[in-house]
Amino acid sequence: MAKNRYVKRRVNTKEGYKTGFAKKFTILSIIGVCLALAYLWQHTQSIRLGYELREKEQTLAVLKKENQCLRLRICQLKAPSHIEKVISRLGLDLVYTKNWQYVYLKPAQIVNDKVKAVVPNPKVASANRSKKISFKPTTSNKKFEG
Repeated sequence: MAKNRYVKRRVNTKEGYKTGFAKKFTILSIIGVCLALAYLWQHTQSIRLGYELREKEQTLAVLKKENQCLRLRICQLKAPSHIEKVISRLGLDLVYTKNWQYVYLKPAQIVNDKVKAVVPNPKVASANRSKKISFKPTTSNKKFEG
């Protein structure tokens, strides 16, 4: 009997109808506001990421330009004409090799826990030295043409 009374009251009263409509309207409006906020958040995030992407692309272009300039500078520094200018500016008296020249190397010496390099004698020495390295020229005795 209690069950029938509850059903009758709920169906027959206008308060039950109004309460159900208000609840549905409130829930739907909350869902609508949440969806609108989610859309706005997504839209602002896509705009922000677009700006970041454009900034990264500009940075990439600048770095590519700098990389290209550095590669050009490396090529300039490796050029034989530049190397000859540096050698002449430093006053190094370098000469081209003869047909066969030998450079005899001495083992390095350790002095106070530091390795002291021994400069090889450029003169052709006797054949009784321990290590012998030979250099054969690949070009004539002319200067590099750059």
